Formats: sequence, structure tokens, C-alpha cells
Amino acid sequence: MASETPTPTLKLPSTVSGLRLDSGPRDVYVADALVTPPLSSKEFDVLELLYQNQGDAVSRDDIVRVGWPERTDGDVGNQEIEQCIRRIRRRIEPDPAKPRYVITVRGYGFKF
Repeated sequence: MASETPTPTLKLPSTVSGLRLDSGPRDVYVADALVTPPLSSKEFDVLELLYQNQGDAVSRDDIVRVGWPERTDGDVGNQEIEQCIRRIRRRIEPDPAKPRYVITVRGYGFKF
């Protein structure tokens, strides 16, 4: 009996309440509209980390590891993290002052 070759799986983009991330081309869609210009590499990596951990709080340390991999010493200040989150919110939130996607978990980090 000949062995069958497995059928390749198609990785579909994930969608959560109007927000969709497509990791292949690193595109972000809000209400089916492509966010342009695209998020920076750092912004996309941080958003993807939060998106992949939906409902769970993600620590600032985890955000630093994913968003700033070039800084192996982890020397990233809270202000840099806040600025990155602020830029993400400005791009994806209907009202960045009242975020519904990227929520602050006081004293710990953020969650999606």
C-alpha cells in the first residue's frame, strides 16, 4: 500500500469582532478595510502577540521579548511600551481613548 502525501493546510487569517490579522503578508484589517500604511514590524509583532493570547493578560516582559528582540538585555522602558501601544490603538481602535481591542491590565501589561 502506497503512503499518501498529506494535504497541505491552508492557514486562514484570524478574525475577532471586526479585526483580522493575516500573518503571512502581515496585514491588519479593521471592518474588512486594510490598515494602510501597514503597521511597523514592531507594532505588528506586539499586536500579533496580544491577538494570539486573546482574553489572557500578556506581561510587559513578554511584550518586550517579542517587540524588541534586538534588546537582549530587556532594557525597554515603560514609556516605549506605552508609545507602541498608543500607536497601535490609533491605527486599529474606533476610539483610541476608549479602546475595545487592546486593553490595559494595570500593573501587569495588556490583553486583547
